[in-house]
Amino acid sequence: MRSLGLILSLLLSLNLSALDVSIDHASFSTSDKSYVELYFHYVASTLEHETIPAQGLQARVASTILIKRNDEIVQFDKFELSGPINERKKDFQDIKRFFLEPGKYVISVEIIDQHNKLSIYNSNIDIEVSGIVEGIRLSDIQYMASIKKSDAESKLSKQGIQFEILPFDYLNSKFEMLHFYTEVYRGSSIEDLYLEYGIYSGYAGQEEKLVSKGTKRIGKEAIVPMLKSVDIADLPSGNYHLKVDVINRAKEILASANKNFQRNNPTVDIEILQESDDGFEVSFVHTIPKDRLDYYLKAHIPVVTSAALSGLNEVLKRGSDRNKRYFIYRHWSTKSKEHSAALFEKYMEVAGAIDKMYNSGFGYGFETDRGYIYLKYGRPTQSIAVDDEISAPPYEIWAYDRIPETGQNNVKFIFYNPNLAHNGFKLLHSTCRGENFNPAWEIELYRDAVTEDNGSTIDATSVKDNFNRNARRLFNDL
Repeated sequence: MRSLGLILSLLLSLNLSALDVSIDHASFSTSDKSYVELYFHYVASTLEHETIPAQGLQARVASTILIKRNDEIVQFDKFELSGPINERKKDFQDIKRFFLEPGKYVISVEIIDQHNKLSIYNSNIDIEVSGIVEGIRLSDIQYMASIKKSDAESKLSKQGIQFEILPFDYLNSKFEMLHFYTEVYRGSSIEDLYLEYGIYSGYAGQEEKLVSKGTKRIGKEAIVPMLKSVDIADLPSGNYHLKVDVINRAKEILASANKNFQRNNPTVDIEILQESDDGFEVSFVHTIPKDRLDYYLKAHIPVVTSAALSGLNEVLKRGSDRNKRYFIYRHWSTKSKEHSAALFEKYMEVAGAIDKMYNSGFGYGFETDRGYIYLKYGRPTQSIAVDDEISAPPYEIWAYDRIPETGQNNVKFIFYNPNLAHNGFKLLHSTCRGENFNPAWEIELYRDAVTEDNGSTIDATSVKDNFNRNARRLFNDL
């Protein structure tokens, strides 16, 4: 019977190394057949990589694709795919194409990391393939993250255009254009046709509002590929959909298709908010020196909500000075309009002290693990520092009677300094929800105690007790 420790280790391994893959699909046609393209985006950080000597790192996956109709397997594919060799882990993509008869299908996909067989991705995708029918119609819409002209033929090319798949139908602020591809099937029609496309607020089927619109004349070929780009640089965060119509001169809609996407654009969101906030113009943030704005913003990372954190990071990277001032203003005015300046000044007084206390020479003191936890949860109720235990590097244990943010009582943190660097303490383990949880923290803390048997096994989460190992007792007793 497997020990509880081994089972826990396996569960943790599955959780921490969960393979992350984005799969999208679109249906197209030739003159007489229909086919489905499956688009795969592999998130490299969730894959194990092998080292190729003198070249770099490479991931490898094994995939099985089953296409079922009425529970009967009509097509399948089993293959291995190696990612590109790079110095660092880098996402990669792939496309598979299947010709199918008209009808409804379920596509089952299993993907296994070949360097970590416990890391598995499974997905079932429902699709419907339309038949070749007379009349004007549209293919599905395919989103592209980037496009460029290229004469090279590859899986990731269409009509002389090399493209990158847009994973998750998600566009963050680095995307200034939405690229999309669709095909118009004219049949026997010879009338003048136009492609009318627009971005609408909300997902398809919800209440919608037109955001932007464009029109393009359609060629006379039987199958007309249409690759277009829409400017979304000023599109605020939210849910949207792209609607594409084929219309004639009388502006009658002859065929339609739509596809949803998500937009995250914090800088534009802030600009919209600040223009309508009268209190901002006379607020305390306009007295902040320009050269201190980034310092103050970085000091706020521990205390902003998870929803606001991406916006803060975006403002730090791309925001104007006005955007940066507004972020600080909005954070504190949301807590108290009347006392926002005083709250900000008090917080920065504490943050400045933490910066000096925990400064390691690499970044600010509030960017260290101890500084971050102190600002996020406040001063610990109790703490103990140990720097004379011969079996372990210096470590500190912090205890909180209660943490209101998580609703927990008796919460513990343990930090350690494995490299013995000045203020080089890292968070090793915590019982606080959302923070680093490491059930094998004792193994890590005492891993360099090579002169003595620590009593651990491959599935252990603790070490054998002796007079040179006090961390567990101190952690429990504090």
